[in-house]
Amino acid sequence: MNFSCLKKVWQLPAFLITIIAFFDQWTKSIITRSDELYLGGSIEVVPDLFHIVYVQNTGAAWGIMSDSPELLTWISGTVFALMIIYFRKFTSDLPERCLAISFILGGIVGNFIDRISRQSVTDFLSFTYKSFEWPAFNIADSAICIGVIIYTTSSFLRPDSLPEDDLKINDSPLATGCESAQSYSVREL
Repeated sequence: MNFSCLKKVWQLPAFLITIIAFFDQWTKSIITRSDELYLGGSIEVVPDLFHIVYVQNTGAAWGIMSDSPELLTWISGTVFALMIIYFRKFTSDLPERCLAISFILGGIVGNFIDRISRQSVTDFLSFTYKSFEWPAFNIADSAICIGVIIYTTSSFLRPDSLPEDDLKINDSPLATGCESAQSYSVREL
């Protein structure tokens, strides 16, 4: 297996995933170690609009599946592994899709670390407007949403750049030992 090829293919995504997960964990540690904020507490930053809160969410978005944290941990790990294995297929060599998938993977890693270490996810960003309150979220959630928005926009605006034959599972750089990835550069990000 040609590991130097794998290294080149994964340099930017690995960097982005690491930065997002690190920043997510760093901000969560600030919240969980704060002397000014307690679990369930809130600090108003922008009156009637933005609060820093401290919430432990055992579920997914909006607290769904909060009674199944182990299942959510398993799902997160599985989705992460599948996205890594099929990275090239998901990105179609388009730089914005590489960026999008890297953001999604970074967010998955950030929340996965919480699920493994705390059996819940720390949420701390809260937006309100009049009587409407958006569920609290964190940096990892934001990265996932940004990645989904970039990916969806790219899917609507740009057709896949590779012919269908080039998107076979066996043509993945991970599956082939990088023979096909020799020219893979995500269009020179």
